[in-house]
Amino acid sequence: MKSASKLRSQAKVFILTLILISALPNKYYSQDLNNIIKMFCMEDFKNELSSNNDTINLDLGEYVCDCFVNRVNNNESLDSARDKCKKEALEEFNHKTI
Repeated sequence: MKSASKLRSQAKVFILTLILISALPNKYYSQDLNNIIKMFCMEDFKNELSSNNDTINLDLGEYVCDCFVNRVNNNESLDSARDKCKKEALEEFNHKTI
């Protein structure tokens, strides 16, 4: 189990990464940067489900994180992208919560 300070550190890195990403024009995005965003998204997804004692469905995580990366790349706000992608995934995968 990860310590609380390690999780806070990871969260800080993730937030800083997203802030930097949101400040860049789309033309500067690279596949590597998208992969980093997706990696953090998948970790956050796994942590959220495991904290709720839910079974982790990696296909669901892939769907949510791909959606999130695409929306962020299209200049959607982080909160909006997260909320819309969760909603779409719930409909697509017929889940009650994420």
